[in-house]
Amino acid sequence: MEFTHKIPSVEAYNQLRVNAGMNSTKPLSEVKKALEGTLFLVSVYEDDELIGLGRIVAMVVSLLSYPILW
Repeated sequence: MEFTHKIPSVEAYNQLRVNAGMNSTKPLSEVKKALEGTLFLVSVYEDDELIGLGRIVAMVVSLLSYPILW
């Protein structure tokens, strides 16, 4: 087994979903966008096949602040 921080291809990600029993894939454009928005990722490969994936994502929240007049 090899552990790496390499972002997998969208095809490998979708194949991992199928192999994990999710029985569905996501549109390639959505997977690409999601993987690009990853803060930290660990991919697990065995014989060059993606067999596991863990990632940390963050949501960006914009806050508007207005001056308070007393």
